[in-house]
Amino acid sequence: MNIARKCIYLFLILSVCLYFLVLGIFGPGGYLYNKSLESLLRSLEYRADRLQSDIENLRIRADQLTMEDGIRDAALSLGYYVEGDTVYMFSTSELQAGETNPVVSVQDHIPYTPLSKIVCLVLSVVISALVSTLVFLLNRNRNEHTGEF
Repeated sequence: MNIARKCIYLFLILSVCLYFLVLGIFGPGGYLYNKSLESLLRSLEYRADRLQSDIENLRIRADQLTMEDGIRDAALSLGYYVEGDTVYMFSTSELQAGETNPVVSVQDHIPYTPLSKIVCLVLSVVISALVSTLVFLLNRNRNEHTGEF
C-alpha cells in the first residue's frame, strides 16, 4: 500500500475522531458548555433559596404583627419607645460600613458560547489535513534518503 493511500486513510480516520473530540469539548452539549450551565444553575438555585428564606422571614414578621408584642417590637425597631423605657443610642455607622452581603448576580454570569457543528468540523478537517500532510512529507523525505519508493 503506497504512502499516499495510507495518508488519505489517516486523514479520514483522524478527521472523524477529531470531529467528535472537538464537538464533545467545545460544541453544543459539550463539556465546557455543560460546566457553564451547571455554574449558572448553581447561582440560580442559590438565588432562589435566598428569596425563599426572605419570603419565609416576611411571613413570620407578618404573623407577628397580628399580636401586640409583635407590634411593640416593630415600633421599637422603627425608633418608637414606650413611656418609662430607658432609651440608649448606638452609633451604627461603623456597622453599616463593614457590612458586605455577598450577592450572586445572574446577569454577571456569561455562559460559554459553544462552537457550532460546522466550526467543529472545519477545525477537525484542518488539523487532520496538517497532520496527514506532515506524515506524508516525513515519509516521502525518509524514503528518498533510504532509496525506497
